[in-house]
Amino acid sequence: MKRNHPEQLLAITGSAGAGKSVAANFISNKIDSKQESFAGFIKNIVNEAICSNPKMALLIKYAGYEIKNDRLTDDQFEDLKNNNNVLLEVSPGIRMSVRSILQQLGTDVLRKISTDFHLKVLAHKMLNDEHPSELVIVPDVRFKNELNFVQLYNMAADKQFFLTKLAALSPESGITREQIQNNIYSIFGNSEFSFSLFKEVSKKTGELMEVEQKGAVIAYQLDNKPLMSETLVENVETGFLPVRAKANTNRLDQATSTHTSESFSQELESYFEQNPDAAFTNPYSPDNSPEKNSLENSSQMKDVVNQIQQNIEFNKGRKQRKADMLNAQKKSKKMANSRSIG
Repeated sequence: MKRNHPEQLLAITGSAGAGKSVAANFISNKIDSKQESFAGFIKNIVNEAICSNPKMALLIKYAGYEIKNDRLTDDQFEDLKNNNNVLLEVSPGIRMSVRSILQQLGTDVLRKISTDFHLKVLAHKMLNDEHPSELVIVPDVRFKNELNFVQLYNMAADKQFFLTKLAALSPESGITREQIQNNIYSIFGNSEFSFSLFKEVSKKTGELMEVEQKGAVIAYQLDNKPLMSETLVENVETGFLPVRAKANTNRLDQATSTHTSESFSQELESYFEQNPDAAFTNPYSPDNSPEKNSLENSSQMKDVVNQIQQNIEFNKGRKQRKADMLNAQKKSKKMANSRSIG
């Protein structure tokens, strides 16, 4: 039986601290949705790797975090990611913040396997989701190809085909387990922590290669040309919600803010400085009253929610029109065969 897929994806972009998660949570409370993350896979394997390492786990607990079943809760992990004062020894003599670990693993390891590795992992997960919601919100979009993926998915008439095509990682890509291991060890050193990352990355790479071997489709490469409009509603219509902070909330250190994973956010910030009506401005300010900070009172956010609901209804209608057309074709063919027999 053919599996259904979400009617709409919504990509949320913005600098660290702009309010992406706040916006995502607000929309989730208004519309049947799930939140997924392009960084979900990498966060999960790093979470388990640091919490199952005795020395790292001891430091994490000393910093005030509670580890259960060899992992932090998502909220605690997010807090630790934003805590640049906690430096973990990934191997003798090499200490890194969790944010730095995530950035370097994602950019310098996974994107060397495929520039679309994060997208392929999410596409593979969506293909195997037995209970999809109407909307999937992705609140951590940091690269052009990620936004491109969301917008192309929303335009795709056959979403099953699109996801299968994108999830496929060609065995002819040339990446080997040895290359993956060398890349990881060159960054994090030769340690149990590095080996833990290597096991999970090589396992996932193998799963994506199996999609290509089974799927009889050609692996797909995005063109890195996302659509950007000069109005917020038109951006949301394509599945793109840019978020800007009203107050200065930058919480990145110098090394992190200049990493390539932040370059697209900075490029967007520059664009929206010139086109402020094209982005949602988070009203939060420490000087505001709770009422002024609440998104319930934001006319911009009301427009965003209304547009998403319109997108979902449009896609439902498109799906129904396609089903009606196929049924009409089958009925016509059946009638033609009947007349032929008669």
